[in-house]
Amino acid sequence: MVPFTISAPQDALDAVRQRVESAVLPPPAPSSNSPWTYGVPNADISRIVDYWKTSYDWRKAEAELNAELPQFTLPVAVQGHETLQAHFVHKRALAEPGRKVIPLLFIHGWPGHFCEVRRILPMLVDPKGDGEVAFDVVAPSLPGFGYSNAPEKSGFALRQYAEFCHNLMLGLGYDKYVVQGGDWGFFIAQRIIHFYGPTHVKGWHTNFPVTGPPTLVTFPRLYLTSKLTSYTAQEKKGLERSEWFATHGQGYIGVQSTMPQTLAYALTDSPVGLLA
Repeated sequence: MVPFTISAPQDALDAVRQRVESAVLPPPAPSSNSPWTYGVPNADISRIVDYWKTSYDWRKAEAELNAELPQFTLPVAVQGHETLQAHFVHKRALAEPGRKVIPLLFIHGWPGHFCEVRRILPMLVDPKGDGEVAFDVVAPSLPGFGYSNAPEKSGFALRQYAEFCHNLMLGLGYDKYVVQGGDWGFFIAQRIIHFYGPTHVKGWHTNFPVTGPPTLVTFPRLYLTSKLTSYTAQEKKGLERSEWFATHGQGYIGVQSTMPQTLAYALTDSPVGLLA
């Protein structure tokens, strides 16, 4: 492991500020029942851009991240791909007599990053008042996220993300561990369990269980029961929300899963575009 400190070059910060200062916003979307019908409202973007211009202090945030999150890098091999430089948070449990220590691989979601572990990290390494079990926490930046290298050729999918995370844990000396994953991290953790458990992976926690409605082929009894059972008002509301998301809330998936490079120019060049 090599210690890592976040240190953004000043010329990069100056370039971002210049782009924010000169940002040109599009005209507001047509009025509708909800200001979010056509995407992020102008008022929200304007408010945050103004905050960036007048109040936000990156150097202060940078110092806080470095103080709170012990970060490191380590080369990690993935079969069929180049060795990647992994960036990760690593904090060991506070040792106390009689306390059991468990290695925990904490996988962030999408769009996300290693800071998702920030608020819960102190409670994991030192659970005061319930101190029988504590965790050695490893929270990587997934390849292509944060300060970890991005793969340089295609074919880096869930299988490869799982191998990356597992090899990182082995590289840190953790032959056996438990894993937490949410959102994109859920799918990666699922593959880790499939390929490396139970020999290496002893437990799995997720805050993003994914499932779909039963079908006549997969779960015939549950399918027939669902067709004959009346839904509660709360269930109907949930189904309506899910239907809305399926038809109106997934435009980004269509673009980013087919033509990500096209969108990358705007996201890379425009801080306000990335914000939106």
